Amino acid sequence: MQLVVDDVSYHAKWLTSYKHQQPTLVCLHGFTSTHQTFAFLTQSAEMAGYNLLAFDLIGHGKSDSPAMAAPYTYQMVLKVIAQLLDQLGLAQVAILGYSMGARVAIGFTISYPERVSRLIIESGTPGLKTSTERQTRRQSDERLAERILTEGVPAFVDFWGNLPLFDTQKNLPKRVRDRVRLERLSQSAQGLANSLRFMGTGSMPNYWPRLASLKIVPVAIIVGERDTKFCRIADAIHHQLPTSQIICVPDAGHCVHLERPDQIAYLVTQLMEGIV
Repeated sequence: MQLVVDDVSYHAKWLTSYKHQQPTLVCLHGFTSTHQTFAFLTQSAEMAGYNLLAFDLIGHGKSDSPAMAAPYTYQMVLKVIAQLLDQLGLAQVAILGYSMGARVAIGFTISYPERVSRLIIESGTPGLKTSTERQTRRQSDERLAERILTEGVPAFVDFWGNLPLFDTQKNLPKRVRDRVRLERLSQSAQGLANSLRFMGTGSMPNYWPRLASLKIVPVAIIVGERDTKFCRIADAIHHQLPTSQIICVPDAGHCVHLERPDQIAYLVTQLMEGIV
């Protein structure tokens, strides 16, 4: 379904049939992905007790990819998610966010803690701590954005898929790798470029000083054992927020749900039940 906020259209998808009496889990995808990345959750019998809702974030999938910067800024992205939930009559939800989606999920939970019953972060960061780090990252993201616009999406997808961050995905079955590639190829150059420029890690607020405010919300951090960078970030988050829990998935990289879908589906259901 398409929902409109400030003349911008956003795509929302109920992955399961909505039942009013059941709690809702909102799923937020990563960069170059769409709501489809969470379809695997519907294969879990335990998830039948939950409403699963996934959004295509601005610049991705079936959501608009406007030329102007304003809709991509973090302040606007978080405001839009709140308004989309309002349009759907959802006062409070649990949130699962992966990578870029995890960054948005952290920001949303800090900004609207009363609207989040549980936060599940997969391979996410609360941002960069210094202005120098953020400036350097913005410059890097700008170069990538120009590369997308100059060389086109297919060339960028080839480059992106060969980043060391995704090395562990090269061992996945070809049908899985092909599905991921097609999802990435479905994006627009303008949407990806603007997403990097205006809601990349360098452009997001530094949420590290505000992590302690999340102690009122159950927080779980899922990371892949082979993703050493985000394992360190998870440890640092837990140091700032001791009430959080870290779940390290063996022999998995950055995109844990892609490499270990059955295990992640099981973990999500256990977290939703408050068992782990």
